[in-house]
Amino acid sequence: MNNIKILTVSCSVEYCTKLMCIVTEAIRQLDALSSNDDLARELRKVVTMHKRVLICSRLLDESLRPLLLVQWILCIVIWSVTLVYFDYSGVHMKSFSIIIMFLLGTAEMLSYCILGTRLTGQAEQLERAIYASRWYNLPSKEQRNVQIMLNRAQTRVGIRGYKFVNVNLEEFAAMRFRFYLIFSYFCLLVVLPKVLFGYPDLEIAVRGTAELMFESNAFFGMLMFSFQRDNYERMVHQLQDLAKQVFDHRLPAELGHYLVAVNKRVDRSSKIYCCCHLSLATFFWFMPIYTTYSAYFAATNGSEPIEHVLHLEEELYWLRSRTSIVHYTIYAAIMWPTIYTLGFTGGTKLLTIFSNVRYCSAMLRLVALRVHHLDKVRREDADKELNQIIAMHQRVLDCVFLLETTFRWVFFVQFIQCTMIWCSLILYIAVTGFSSTVANVCVQIILITVETYGYCYFGTDLTTESFSVALAVYDSNWYAFSNPMRHKLRLLLQRAQKPVGITAGKFRFVSVAQFGKMLKTSYSVYVVLKEQF
Repeated sequence: MNNIKILTVSCSVEYCTKLMCIVTEAIRQLDALSSNDDLARELRKVVTMHKRVLICSRLLDESLRPLLLVQWILCIVIWSVTLVYFDYSGVHMKSFSIIIMFLLGTAEMLSYCILGTRLTGQAEQLERAIYASRWYNLPSKEQRNVQIMLNRAQTRVGIRGYKFVNVNLEEFAAMRFRFYLIFSYFCLLVVLPKVLFGYPDLEIAVRGTAELMFESNAFFGMLMFSFQRDNYERMVHQLQDLAKQVFDHRLPAELGHYLVAVNKRVDRSSKIYCCCHLSLATFFWFMPIYTTYSAYFAATNGSEPIEHVLHLEEELYWLRSRTSIVHYTIYAAIMWPTIYTLGFTGGTKLLTIFSNVRYCSAMLRLVALRVHHLDKVRREDADKELNQIIAMHQRVLDCVFLLETTFRWVFFVQFIQCTMIWCSLILYIAVTGFSSTVANVCVQIILITVETYGYCYFGTDLTTESFSVALAVYDSNWYAFSNPMRHKLRLLLQRAQKPVGITAGKFRFVSVAQFGKMLKTSYSVYVVLKEQF
């Protein structure tokens, strides 16, 4: 019976996903039609197909709601009971059947989530295909059909556990086997020593764990970015093509001047950040060495033990870096490339994200500027200019989608680790007080805070610029244009009103408001941890 249930649910969801895919492909094929009459006739067929697919999706959702809600609740109960059972009785031969049931329940729920994610993702692709089509070349009557179709396509499609939980799971893109050398170097010199050799006391363990999260944030972020390299390259090529369009002699010179000014600001800010980042990395490496050797030179009693200030709290394999000055010197020499590699990796990740988010914001601003200049275009050229603006807006939205797809999981890990790093490092300072080892801890807090706030600031700027397109459309003299142009502007306005931004794993938009909430959460966790010490 359980197999019948699994096959029924899986096949039904997969069939709906394939139907969505067929409609999406039919919409894309419309651009190949040269005759407007053929285009209008095929569009009516596509609209009918879309209606029927949405009816199928709604019936599927209504049919599966009770089943998926029960499945979701039972899965949580099974997980909880199984973990409690293992905690009290341990793992032994008698628990083999329980492990099998645990794995089967998990696999079933995971398969439903993956199928739900595919259905939702295909529905989103359908929406993008509708807006990316050549609808602006259609007659006004057919444009109304496209508007209704787009309006309905923006409603979320998927499967739910009743109306309480969405059954989905974000699929990871195909892995790219890059950055393995630098990642292996990080694991060899940082992760393995911290995990295998432990820490001498609790205070050092707190700092060492926070350091591991801080370093993992940079390396794992770049590793996840490498998995999405294809999407990133597509986005860069599209941004380059859009930049070439801006410098067309037929467009106002103001657009080119604005893009040049943005590029200069990005270039200047990147150089300043690189200098500051290099200075902090140098300080991070030099300060422990200076403190340790100064203590040796200032020592008057040769038998008195001297504290060795380590760059990273770890036992580097069999080096006695805490007691032997010779081993400490070898340790410091090994830390030199390690720290600069960490700085290079973290800086590359940060500047890559900052610059690309800023360029996407700039492209949205350029779309708004072109809408503002639409009133100054000659009447006979206004419709052609509006078509070009819509096409540019479509490409910019595609760039933003590729940007969000490339970095969403980088932001997700960044937010989680930032909260944990703040709590751990501030707890370390509160427990140990200010000492010679606190300087490096402060550097880590500054770096992770600046990086996270920068992501939130530019994420807010991107969302703001996306709404500027809608404001530009409404502020234009739309009432003075012809009816066909007003229909196009209305559809452009409708699409521009949908929030655009970058998300952390598709859970939350990356914004300054979210940064404030994260600070409050970190402080609450810190208070709880402090009470335990």
